[in-house]
Amino acid sequence: MVIHSPSKPHKSPTKYHKPHPLPPPYICLVNRNHMQSLKFKSNIKCNGCIAKVGPELDALEGVKNWSVDLEDPSRIVSLEIEDIDVQTIKERVAKVGYQLEEL
Repeated sequence: MVIHSPSKPHKSPTKYHKPHPLPPPYICLVNRNHMQSLKFKSNIKCNGCIAKVGPELDALEGVKNWSVDLEDPSRIVSLEIEDIDVQTIKERVAKVGYQLEEL
């Protein structure tokens, strides 16, 4: 649970102002799942390599989106992840012969 306090003091009601139904601090329930964006240097060299790594990344439930920049000399792999640790991702990619190094 995250508690948000209003930035301005709670005003007393006027004919033009309807007070918030809850007194300060307002309580707001939020989803605790946080999407993270990560970047890795890799030894992925071509579309054939991507064809091997892609199914492994797609199979990981916590990997929501990924891309590989083949034009960058470091072959940057960008990932958007949620509720998965980095070591699991590295091990899955290493299973098909590639390495990821966190930037």
